[in-house]
Amino acid sequence: MEEKIKVQINNLAKIYPNGDGVKNVNLEIKEGEILTLLGPSGCGKTTILRALGGFLDVTEGSILINNEEVTHLPPEKRPTGMVFQSYNLWPHMTVEENLSFGMKLRKISKNEIKRDIEKMLAIMSMSGSEKKYPNQLSGGQQQRIAIARSLLLKPAVLLMDEPFSALDAKIRMQMREELKRIQAELNITVVFVTHDQEEAMSLSHRIVVMEKGLVAQVGTPTEIYDNPESKYVASFIGEMNFLELEGEQVAFRPEDVLICKQDEGEHIGVIQSVMLLGHYASITINTGKHLVKAFIPRNKTQNIQEKQTVSFTLNKSITYKKGA
Repeated sequence: MEEKIKVQINNLAKIYPNGDGVKNVNLEIKEGEILTLLGPSGCGKTTILRALGGFLDVTEGSILINNEEVTHLPPEKRPTGMVFQSYNLWPHMTVEENLSFGMKLRKISKNEIKRDIEKMLAIMSMSGSEKKYPNQLSGGQQQRIAIARSLLLKPAVLLMDEPFSALDAKIRMQMREELKRIQAELNITVVFVTHDQEEAMSLSHRIVVMEKGLVAQVGTPTEIYDNPESKYVASFIGEMNFLELEGEQVAFRPEDVLICKQDEGEHIGVIQSVMLLGHYASITINTGKHLVKAFIPRNKTQNIQEKQTVSFTLNKSITYKKGA
């Protein structure tokens, strides 16, 4: 079955007066996928999201949703829903009043509003909370209600701007799992913004890595982790070691370092630290020029001690030309 393209972004540019912004953005977002815009602060990911939602005028380029041009439409005329980092719930309204507000503006019948809210609260695992006020809910519950409010308006695309970053780590992981479940259940298209690589890796069908206003790479989490196209992407996703060998940069993951006896490996160094991290250990090796991190199973650490000279080989590596 052919995948349907839900959003088409063509040659998009948004340049701010200070020269920052994004340019040459070309993306196709498929129906029913979670596409994550990932990068450090100021790389342009939120600019793209806000342009998609109609909160920013674009400098050039076009945005199509369901094959219809929306580039110059205001937010309320676009088939998009936005979920922010701050939940933006009205504190003086109950959950039910928060959820029904936008639906009433659309002149949806009372019976349909009641039925849709009940159904959506069940999907969100929040049944029975209709009469509660936002301050009676936890952060995670408030964010669920904010997501429900957007989804009740049946957007073609749900836009999410760092929605879980105000939550603590455990709740954040639960919310990621919840979002994946809800997204699969409703087959919604989600564009998600985060600077957290772990969040991007765990949530996304595809990731767009942003670098200084440009798209550095687009791919599945596996493609981006295993085959980063540039040193920037390699250093941004997951842990990565770099060695300079004969004028080239060799990049390799800590799990691809094989520690051997002193005379059996290709590279030599001294163990600087051994840190046990649950089922595996993180070993730092000082080669004299570089510090190399290796992850090894905990049961293989018995003969490894700090200040010991060892050698190591690489199971897998990627070579980048200097400056690439």
